Amino acid sequence: MTTFADLQERLFDLYAHGRLREALEVAAHAAERFPENTAKTSYWRACLHCCLGEADEAIAVLEDAVRHGAWWSEETLMRDSDFDSIRSTPGFQAIVRECARLHAIAQEAAGPDLLVLTPPGPGRGELAPLLIALHSRGGNARTFGRFWDAVVASGIMVALPQSSQVCGKDEFCWDNESLAESEVASACSRVAEAHRFDPGRVILAGASQGGRIATTMALKGDAFQSRGFIAVVPAVRGIDEIVPFIEPAARRGVRGYIITGDKDQFYQGVRRLHAAMEDRALRCELDVRPSMGHRFPPDFPATLERAVNFILG
Repeated sequence: MTTFADLQERLFDLYAHGRLREALEVAAHAAERFPENTAKTSYWRACLHCCLGEADEAIAVLEDAVRHGAWWSEETLMRDSDFDSIRSTPGFQAIVRECARLHAIAQEAAGPDLLVLTPPGPGRGELAPLLIALHSRGGNARTFGRFWDAVVASGIMVALPQSSQVCGKDEFCWDNESLAESEVASACSRVAEAHRFDPGRVILAGASQGGRIATTMALKGDAFQSRGFIAVVPAVRGIDEIVPFIEPAARRGVRGYIITGDKDQFYQGVRRLHAAMEDRALRCELDVRPSMGHRFPPDFPATLERAVNFILG
């Protein structure tokens, strides 16, 4: 079955190769198949119309999406070079103002949230491990939770913190990293207050931006001690701020498992980070998928099981 992630990767590949009309067809198909992702699909369609020189169509797509409750951050709209041709038009400026208004309303009402997926009861006297999974930029706890169902069924408790930082309609981010780390630590405390788990078997995990935050927090070990981290296509650019924490983490026995693709835009950063970990004797598996971009691998449940077993040893 074709997933939304499949269509997204196909669209991005066509876009990268300049096959814009085909990419637009994929975006239209995704919009029809997955109406719950209107904010993303409308944005893609508007970008592609602009790239094709169809300014009126781009404005119309954005206006219709906003009328139906979608919006995007002002920063996203103003920085995307695909919109250069319409940026100064009255129609686009009106959309930016309305999105800024909706963003302010959403941010005012937002706060950190937490979803906990509890496994079937463990054996007598046993406590479940805890995996804390951080959503990607533009994600939320509810939709991100579906990736972790298999590990919950195998007896692991999964906590899904949701950031208080809003970046789109039902979309959240970890842009302020100090605030992100504080909210994740607070979420772990909330889990400990409401649930029993094995504090000696805690894993930090995440995807994209959340993968980078999970990796950094596991290496730092400031807020709470974890056994290690699992990062899916982590959004790693520079590593200078991370490197000082690697050697102390290695001495504590922290382990890592990174899943990425050689077509991911952050691949080279991930390779540099992994090399730095190898140089400092931190045990970290690097699972590189040929031809995969910025997405979860199709066999993620099996991959996650291997990653958990590696971290918990």
